[in-house]
Amino acid sequence: MIKDLLITVDAKDVAVTEKKKSFIAGPAIVRMIKRKHQAYSKYMNSTVDLLHDRNFMALCIAIFLFSLGAFPPVLFMEDVALSQGLIDGVSIIPLVSIVSIMSGVGKLVLGILADVTWINSVLLYTFTLLGSGTALLVIPISKTYIDLQVLSAAVGFFSGNWSLTSYITTNIVGLDKLTQAHGILMFFGGFGIMVGPPVVGWFFDWTQSYELAFYFSGGSVLLGGVTLFLCALPCWDKKKADIDRSDIQYTSNCDKIASVA
Repeated sequence: MIKDLLITVDAKDVAVTEKKKSFIAGPAIVRMIKRKHQAYSKYMNSTVDLLHDRNFMALCIAIFLFSLGAFPPVLFMEDVALSQGLIDGVSIIPLVSIVSIMSGVGKLVLGILADVTWINSVLLYTFTLLGSGTALLVIPISKTYIDLQVLSAAVGFFSGNWSLTSYITTNIVGLDKLTQAHGILMFFGGFGIMVGPPVVGWFFDWTQSYELAFYFSGGSVLLGGVTLFLCALPCWDKKKADIDRSDIQYTSNCDKIASVA
């Protein structure tokens, strides 16, 4: 009887202890959820602020269009040479290898050029997009295998512009937001790489020719370069600086010019 009573008392103590623990853990879980919610809300708000930046949004669009158009055609260059009768069999140095080698060279050279003080890194990146897009547009009308080799080298060299993305992103959003902004850029780039091959393959299935696929790819890369170039023009900042401040009452045009200067 006494033994059963002791067991009952111990069971009650355990139940009370468990209730106390659950009562203490409940508010702690609520506080943790609130902290996580605040952190996520802050992150989403900062992401929206980044996407509202004109230059950064233009860079996101440019990277998406570049990833959409520049990478899939690299896999088809050898097929273009075979379909046009420019080569029999497999070359000693395939076009894909030329693209890969020149991509490494491009990353090194473009990274060095970005450190030159008088070179605008955004315009340098724009130049690589325009060059890569032009090379892709010219590939379908190439007449010799040497032409394809030269164009493959150009596409590979300009695709080395990935070495510029972190540098450009830092110049646009600052070092404090680099990791978040770079993650957003990689999302746009990854989405373009995911969508590009099916779209290019659909063009080939539709036309049974690589020409339209290369024209689509080159046009996409060129559109990204033009978009970034137009958004990076200094005239946008000049117009913003010319807006009158609402907290100042100007008495003459001279006062307005002095405040802007």
